[in-house]
Amino acid sequence: MQPEEKPKPESQVEYEARVERSLRRGNINFDFLNPVQLRDEVPAVETDRRTGARAGKRGLFNRGRKQRVLSDWFTVLWLAAAAGSVIGFVLVWKSSHFLALLAVPFLLSSALASLIMLGLFLARPR
Repeated sequence: MQPEEKPKPESQVEYEARVERSLRRGNINFDFLNPVQLRDEVPAVETDRRTGARAGKRGLFNRGRKQRVLSDWFTVLWLAAAAGSVIGFVLVWKSSHFLALLAVPFLLSSALASLIMLGLFLARPR
């Protein structure tokens, strides 16, 4: 069919049906435009998915193995790191030497990291 030719009225309906089928194949719901139920070109195959056998893996990450939960000593370790950074701040505050100020960025970053890790460890599902 040439671009300048107009389709016949009966072929226009067929053309619209083909366009709608191709749009439906793209998993886009266009029912709000024209809520007409059209027959699909490919017949649906009825399968019984309720079988007793398990096929494939059960999950993407949990493949039947027990999840490894970090023990409580990780929490104690990061709590000690947070306490160490607080003690470091006190030592820098009480120090009379100005070179102790060089430790402030390291203390701030360790305090932030330990608080983040403590939040992650304490918020994990048990």
